[in-house]
Amino acid sequence: MDVRTKRRFRFGLRGLLLAVAVCAVGSLIYSRLPNRVTSAELDRLQRGMPREQVRQILGEPDRIFHSPKLNTEAWTYVDVGVLFDRNGNFTEWHN
Repeated sequence: MDVRTKRRFRFGLRGLLLAVAVCAVGSLIYSRLPNRVTSAELDRLQRGMPREQVRQILGEPDRIFHSPKLNTEAWTYVDVGVLFDRNGNFTEWHN
């Protein structure tokens, strides 16, 4: 390989590595963004749905709170709270 070909190869390799790094950082940032819930998703929720079915519709909550005294659980998203009863079934949501 001559010097010119080696330079082109190194330049191309650096560009490829930079592109991969940018994609990896972008993916990491995107995965850390809070989950927004749409009104269409909320309309699909039905009282009595199990947690896993709610998770399939709304995605992963930003936070999960447990209330041992009330024996309930609350999931929070950016602007919505979702409540579950002691059996883990959906009861209601609040803005």
